[in-house]
Amino acid sequence: MIEKYVIRGLVNGNDVYFVKFEDKIIFGTNFKVRVMSDTLSGATLFEDTMQAENICRELGNRFKIYPICPRCHKEYTSHPAISRKDNTTLICSDCGTQEAMFDFINYIKKAPNN
Repeated sequence: MIEKYVIRGLVNGNDVYFVKFEDKIIFGTNFKVRVMSDTLSGATLFEDTMQAENICRELGNRFKIYPICPRCHKEYTSHPAISRKDNTTLICSDCGTQEAMFDFINYIKKAPNN
C-alpha cells in the first residue's frame, strides 16, 4: 500500500482541502488562484511529501499536511499504527485497533478449549 497525504487548512474559519493552483487572467493580469474543496474526496492526494511540503509553504501557515490511512481512506492526526498485514504500512490508530482485535478474536477461536 502506498502512503498518501492531503493538505488541509483554514479559510474564513472553515476547513478546506487543497486541490490545485490555477492561472486566471482577470482584467488582463495573470493571477495564481488556489482551488480548494470542502470535502476530503475532492482533495489532491500526494504520494510525495516533498511536493506537498512545497505547496504547503506556498499556501501559508494555516495549512498542514495530513496522512491518509490506506485502509479506511480517512485523514488522521494521531500517532499511526503499523498494519499487521505487512508489518510496514502506516495506518490510523482506529484501523490498527481493528486489525489487533480481529487477530485476537481469531486467536481465541483457534485456542483449544480448557
